[in-house]
Amino acid sequence: MAALERAWERYHGRAAALVQAGLTDENREAVRAAIEKQAKEIGGIAASVA
Repeated sequence: MAALERAWERYHGRAAALVQAGLTDENREAVRAAIEKQAKEIGGIAASVA
């Protein structure tokens, strides 16, 4: 569990920093779509252990 928590903390911190540093009006929709895709994939991982 600890390794999973660390992986999430790294991912979340990096993703948040990238969004904060690089979000523009021009790429806002693409960033949103990418985050939604990643959230769906994480949901699939969660479903596989349910």
